Amino acid sequence: MKYLLIIGLIYSLTACKSMSPEYQKDIQVPVDYSSNSSLKPMDSIRKVAADSLPAWDKFYNDPALTVLIDSAFKRNIDLQIMDAKVQQVQAGVVFTRGIRLPDLHAGLSAGVRKFGDYTIDGVGNYDTKFSQNLNDKQRIPNPVPDYFVGVHSTWEIDIWGRLKNQKVAALRRFMATEFGRQLAATELVSEVAGNYYALVILDEQRLKLIDNIDLQEKALQVVEAEFETGRATEVAINLTKAQLLETKKLLIEIEQQLKIHENKLSLLSGTYPREISRSQLRFSDSLFGMLILTDPHMLLKNRPDILQAEQSLVASKADLISARKAFYPTVQLNSSFGLHAFRMAVLFDAPASIAYNLASGMMMPVLNRRALKAQLLEASGKQKEAYLNYEKVILTAYTEVNELVQLNQYVDSMISLKNEELILLNESVSSVRELYVSGRASFLEILTTQEYFLHSQIELLDLQLRKMQIQISLFKALGGGKKS
Repeated sequence: MKYLLIIGLIYSLTACKSMSPEYQKDIQVPVDYSSNSSLKPMDSIRKVAADSLPAWDKFYNDPALTVLIDSAFKRNIDLQIMDAKVQQVQAGVVFTRGIRLPDLHAGLSAGVRKFGDYTIDGVGNYDTKFSQNLNDKQRIPNPVPDYFVGVHSTWEIDIWGRLKNQKVAALRRFMATEFGRQLAATELVSEVAGNYYALVILDEQRLKLIDNIDLQEKALQVVEAEFETGRATEVAINLTKAQLLETKKLLIEIEQQLKIHENKLSLLSGTYPREISRSQLRFSDSLFGMLILTDPHMLLKNRPDILQAEQSLVASKADLISARKAFYPTVQLNSSFGLHAFRMAVLFDAPASIAYNLASGMMMPVLNRRALKAQLLEASGKQKEAYLNYEKVILTAYTEVNELVQLNQYVDSMISLKNEELILLNESVSSVRELYVSGRASFLEILTTQEYFLHSQIELLDLQLRKMQIQISLFKALGGGKKS
């Protein structure tokens, strides 16, 4: 028997290892964000000193925005749903917290059993009535009542660590869900900030359009007066009116976009549509805190999606180990202790009614190995999937930051060119008006120059919004989302 057990154990060890090799791969990470950056093992980059990524309430310098984000944290529906999911996964941690300890149950049971007259138990119990060694309390009636008050205990001794790895897997899945909640919070901060600054830029565009409408209405009055004196034609009046109508149409579009972004911010804050208070934009002020792009180790430490994928990977490894250990023999202890009797009148007649039981056993799967093999293959596949997903998340994170860094440079160049263009157009507006007064320029040239100038102002504000959105996205891509 001993040799059969040893052979069975060796077979279990070799079979489960050959069926499910652990998926291993060295993940290489660039050392910086340059195009030709060299690659190093991920573990070596982790050893770099802590980063200097600011908290979101330090990164965003607008008090109205920080109040709005705080409100979103308290009332956002999606974030509350994530809290509920975290609570659900926490149940697995609570369940496995004492999985390696003995189970102890207190109970009270009562039952009755009738023995047939032609059975061993029936004949034996009938003979006890004539025994001279038993008193009246000890004589067995038929039917036989059965009463028990006491405790039962079962304990699987975790020799191979199967239950320990189940506990590790549950804890890591809980941590992954926590990082998933943090990821949702990071997304929320980014989305609120993006819609907020869209409102601020739209406010600026709205003011530009209102100023231009005022100027165009005054210009229309001048043209109509000149038409009366014969200095302007009806075509000039119609062109001026057309330009004024186009500008008013643009203003309506801006009003529509303002309402859309206000509704989005209200929804993110868990409220019905309302007016969103915001600051007036001053480009001379520093709108964002300083972002220092150090080594990509910042991503490994700060990005919630990477940390979530990492915890899921550790959980999948623990599940795989636990599935392997299921092939090993299990040792279980069963015991009970309490008061046991077939008459209620003597149930509490201690110590005579005291009864206890202690038993142990070792079991090894033999015929149910197909189910265990299927579980092992599934755990192995999930572990490989988690590893590849971890690598994919890291690759996606690095690519996202690299792309945003490049886009930031492109937008800076475009803003610089647009500023130069506006200087030239501003000078052209003044010059063409003087030329028109002296009769050396047509009214059409004035309208065209003013239209170019207005659209360039709007385009500059659009570029500045893109710049803000890139800063917001870059902060999120680096893992920003925690409050100080």
